Amino acid sequence: MKKHVTFIKIMAIGLLSLTACKKNDDSSQIATPVEPVANPISDTGCLSGSIKGTMLAGKTYNVCGDIIINEGDTLFVQEGVTINMTGNYGIGVKGSLVCLGTKAKPNYFTMKSVTKTDVLGADPTTDPAYAGKWIGIIGATTCKLMVLKWTHVEFGGGAIAATSPIKAIYTSPYPLFFQNPDGVFVLEDSWVYGSVDDAIRTYGGKLSIMRNTFEKIGYTGGEALNSKAGTQGDFAYNLCIGVATNGPKLSNSGVIVGVPAANMNFYNNTLINCGFRRAAAGRGGSINYEQDASGKAYNNLIVNCKFGLRVVSNPIADTANLKYGY
Repeated sequence: MKKHVTFIKIMAIGLLSLTACKKNDDSSQIATPVEPVANPISDTGCLSGSIKGTMLAGKTYNVCGDIIINEGDTLFVQEGVTINMTGNYGIGVKGSLVCLGTKAKPNYFTMKSVTKTDVLGADPTTDPAYAGKWIGIIGATTCKLMVLKWTHVEFGGGAIAATSPIKAIYTSPYPLFFQNPDGVFVLEDSWVYGSVDDAIRTYGGKLSIMRNTFEKIGYTGGEALNSKAGTQGDFAYNLCIGVATNGPKLSNSGVIVGVPAANMNFYNNTLINCGFRRAAAGRGGSINYEQDASGKAYNNLIVNCKFGLRVVSNPIADTANLKYGY
């Protein structure tokens, strides 16, 4: 009996030792998964023609011709990327564009070697912001997704050459253009600086335009957002400063059969010094609802603009479904 008790004691001590070793063993490590980059794009040389894959974080890419993202392809832009246009070129998006800058490392679509003129009272006839140094980012009807976050889009709106492949996507230039009624367009925490006409023009689509800055938009006319033809969504928490005509404008003109009428909400925006480069009588200033357009406009701060909220009577906006105040 004594031998059995001793054996049990030895076994118990052994088990306790093993348990103690297990508790104090810090040698185990969890490996960080490696996320492979899909088709990394080299920053050497000059880009033009068809493109897809990933622009790598922190890189600078020079563009020396029109770029096309083909249908079914995606261009993904990581944080801290600068895309320099070296001439009047553009980006045609038949597929998808996802540009994800961050607060610490924003992305840039800009014109190489052009300096901003931020002097108070600068002459707009000589300001490069209104010169249209490159075409812009032009979405085709097949573009299902265009997302830009923490991204600067500067000096866009240059005329499209007759030989440019972007001419087949759309004939007019804008820094940002979207035209898929079933697609999604997102611009958040970004900056659009300079444009000959509208900063953003849309014909349909689901929009989220939040917490952006629109500055020096439109030489003699142009909105921060000019939406038409059944566009749906929200334009909120944006700053519009020095826009030729309005901040956001909505109209249902050009509506496509089977697409719901244009409906957008404009709220919590700040609009400063807008409308003064628009010469037409009664035009320009802050927020505009036009032909068959509806939505809600609340809590917008309008400071030193040519006009306040404008609801057009001919052709009349959808006043039965339009609410505004505060």
